[in-house]
Amino acid sequence: MAQSPSPSTSSTSTGVDVGDLSATEVLNLELMHHYSTSTWMTLSDDYNALHLKRALVPQQAMSHRFTLHGILALAAQHLAYLKPDQRSRYLPSALSHYDLAVSSYRQSIQKITEENCTMLFAFSSILVQFAFGLGQVQPSVSSQESDTIASIIEIYHYCRGIATLVEVGREWISKGILGYLLRRKYVNAKEENEPPQFKEAFEKIHTRLDRDGSMPNEKKETYQETMKRLLQCAATVVTDPQDKAIAMIVPSTVRPMFVSCLEAREPTALALEAYHAVLLYGLDDFWWGKGWAPRIIADIAKELDESWREIILWPMEIVGLNVSRDPAMIAEPQCSGISLT
Repeated sequence: MAQSPSPSTSSTSTGVDVGDLSATEVLNLELMHHYSTSTWMTLSDDYNALHLKRALVPQQAMSHRFTLHGILALAAQHLAYLKPDQRSRYLPSALSHYDLAVSSYRQSIQKITEENCTMLFAFSSILVQFAFGLGQVQPSVSSQESDTIASIIEIYHYCRGIATLVEVGREWISKGILGYLLRRKYVNAKEENEPPQFKEAFEKIHTRLDRDGSMPNEKKETYQETMKRLLQCAATVVTDPQDKAIAMIVPSTVRPMFVSCLEAREPTALALEAYHAVLLYGLDDFWWGKGWAPRIIADIAKELDESWREIILWPMEIVGLNVSRDPAMIAEPQCSGISLT
């Protein structure tokens, strides 16, 4: 997908003469420069995470190919977002570097060591952000006809991979620069800050689970645990509204069975994901996260029957969707932000 090498006498965006470098090499120089001067600042609002993405990640890119291709993929995606008129130039490069990054990552994750586990963990966040970013630059993902439920399921799988990585390398990661992330989770969650809208909806879901005599206990426990995670996450957001990325922890902490239930489009799983999407609305402050929450909730509303849609009326309203009995009448969102308080 990358451009074919061809002689070039152009200069980089910094004005440096690139001589006989190929067009692809010139583009890669541009991408690295853009990441180092712009993209890294847009990936988080957490100081420690930004320090990692500004300094350690580019430094380690020379030793870990998945990191190198990962940051070049993000930079190309960012440029495709910033320059829609040049999207045909940057998007193929983003996808090409992404494919190379994933290929190298899959090879490296087969042998997790003390030396590579921190960078594998760091790269996993790049995977998730790239998947979110596709919704901004790839027509097949950002269009109204796209299946955002399938896209968010893919992100769940990425996050489940993070959980597996942590299980193996927790001790090593905890000693490194990313150790604070393992301790972070829901440390600010307070029960009194659990939003009443979440609690009311989850009580209704609990009642449905209790009345369903055919549902296996393991699945009921999976849903109950997922509701607990979502309440903890929501309480954390209420306690600290600046902790916008906390919602990205949820997919890595739920049971694999919940992801399977999402894939099967089971109503209970879809309803819970609508409440998770409300928490994802905080990502609208980042270019790669814009618009995901309302698109997910709109697609979920179209999947559910009227009795289940009643449970997600609040998520629909809070992201500005037209609340309608007719799924075909669900409109595009009209609001630009939400508050759980």
